[in-house]
Amino acid sequence: MSSISRPAWAAVLTALALLSGGAQAAEEWVSGIVRRIDLDQQKITVQHDEIRALQMPPMRMVFRVRSPEILQGLSVGDKIEFVAIEQAGAYLILKTRKNQ
Repeated sequence: MSSISRPAWAAVLTALALLSGGAQAAEEWVSGIVRRIDLDQQKITVQHDEIRALQMPPMRMVFRVRSPEILQGLSVGDKIEFVAIEQAGAYLILKTRKNQ
């Protein structure tokens, strides 16, 4: 039988879940305008509002996309909302949706 108490195991499991990303922060949807799309490189240039989660002021910048499907149906000039993260020193868009 283990010498670790049940509350101690619960604390260990909670810590592991947090480290593995099991407890996700709320998604931050950010508004922007598509300025350029590069299908071959799977990149999109967006003039965006502040991204608080990334401590990033409003600016125009290039993002990679998680999958090429994210770029489908988008055109230069589209008003969008998107969710972005920083991963291995690069900024990555996880999802987009068009604004009406």
